[in-house]
Amino acid sequence: MYRTITGKKAIKAREMTKEQRKDAFCQCLAKAFSSEEAMQPLDYLEKNWNEEEYIGGGFSAYFPPGVLTCNKTIGWRRCNPTGRVFLAGAESATQGYGSLEGAVWAGKRAAEQVVAVISQGADDGHPEKIEN
Repeated sequence: MYRTITGKKAIKAREMTKEQRKDAFCQCLAKAFSSEEAMQPLDYLEKNWNEEEYIGGGFSAYFPPGVLTCNKTIGWRRCNPTGRVFLAGAESATQGYGSLEGAVWAGKRAAEQVVAVISQGADDGHPEKIEN
């Protein structure tokens, strides 16, 4: 199980001990899955990205509002194909950016884009055709 804590909750979590964070996380799981078994994990690991000397913060890049959705910036380019180049990955996600969930959504989007090109008979300006 993986969880990211951001914003005000991260500030609050920073003030807790590791054992308190573990207990809070296990309580959330126990409630979500209606199982007290979650209170006894086989293992528990955590990472505070703010403590990383060379990273100094989050596990992914931060973009101010509008950057990822604006057509004049990287926003449009990161999720639309260029010819036959299709991008998929956590950083090209339109939801769940920078996370495993985002990578799954981006993979689904890119696969749908590829299928759309194949079903059109590769009418993308390239002379060769893609066989179905």
